[in-house]
Amino acid sequence: QSTVVPRKPDAVIVAEPTLLNIVVAHKGVARWRIHTSGRACHSSTPHLGDNAIYHMARVLQHLEVYARDVAPSLGSHRLLGGPTVSVGIISGGISVNTVADACVIEIDRRVLPGEDPMVARQHVIDYLASKLDKSVPISHEDPFIASSGLADKTNGALAAAVSRIASGYGSPGELIGVPYGTDAPAFDAIGCPTIVFGPGSIEQAHTKDEWLAIEQLEKATEIYYQIGKQGVL
Repeated sequence: QSTVVPRKPDAVIVAEPTLLNIVVAHKGVARWRIHTSGRACHSSTPHLGDNAIYHMARVLQHLEVYARDVAPSLGSHRLLGGPTVSVGIISGGISVNTVADACVIEIDRRVLPGEDPMVARQHVIDYLASKLDKSVPISHEDPFIASSGLADKTNGALAAAVSRIASGYGSPGELIGVPYGTDAPAFDAIGCPTIVFGPGSIEQAHTKDEWLAIEQLEKATEIYYQIGKQGVL
């Protein structure tokens, strides 16, 4: 059963670990899979097959150049720097004595606030098409995530108010940008001033044993209370 919210929130605080600093901007991301195909045969006669891993090696060479030389030239944000590209997963083949007929990678393109993740993805696809020989059998899946970044255009007043309160409780209260993503852009997109603020460090998040300092938790609890009490939201 769905619930209809009578009106949009006045403001939103996304409680990710920020060491009690105020994140006013962060990057978004587009992630998708790239495939190369080939023809399997016994590894004792590799000339009879077509190695998909070798094809992917050609793709990776161009992606490395794109990440190093092209992506940084596509824009910059005063708190976030430039866009980035990274290949995080590669898989191919079925056994060492079989020429691989398939290979796949997963690619991560971080976008700046204001960049369209789908446009950014297409730019990578077009670049590869312009660099690869037509004989390279490459295909691109639809993205499995495409998320915009958080812009710092409408959250200044909210950030300043939270910074003032947080500073009073021993928080650095700095207005910062971060390269990772959160749910904040979804609220920003409907016109809600949105920041990211919470106890703990992102360095301890998504690790084997996540943790945060009790002192940070206690400070955050008081700061959240004062935000509500003082009518910041």
